[in-house]
Amino acid sequence: MGRVFAVVTIALCCLTSCGGDPGADLDPYPRLSVCEEIERGSVSTFDCEGANLVGANLQGANLWGANLEEANLTGAILIKANLVGADLWGANLEGANLYRAILIKANLTGANLSGANLSGAYLGEADLTGANLTLVKYDHSTIWPSGFNPSP
Repeated sequence: MGRVFAVVTIALCCLTSCGGDPGADLDPYPRLSVCEEIERGSVSTFDCEGANLVGANLQGANLWGANLEEANLTGAILIKANLVGADLWGANLEGANLYRAILIKANLTGANLSGANLSGAYLGEADLTGANLTLVKYDHSTIWPSGFNPSP
């Protein structure tokens, strides 16, 4: 159920960001020009490079390996989202809620995480090179990459 919810949520967000009118086409599965579901063997993922996902509710979404390069996820709800191996290079996650999100091996190079909630998030092996962590919220249960020390 969580995966279906995420697919529908992303599809709706991407249609909105493209200015698409879901009611204008009788095809129940319109082609999305911003987010595209792609297959990787038996696992499907999403290509949402540059997508406008401001305030999107992606709670519990399975975004394993998703391409979210330079996506605008300002204020997005990513509580308990699976972002393992996701590419968030240059993404704007300002004020996003990543409570207990799983970001193992995620690429957050140059991402804006200012004011984001990373409480309980798992960032093991994530790449935070050049990421903006100003006023980021985290707690004792947040797992950082080995050797990474967030400023207090």
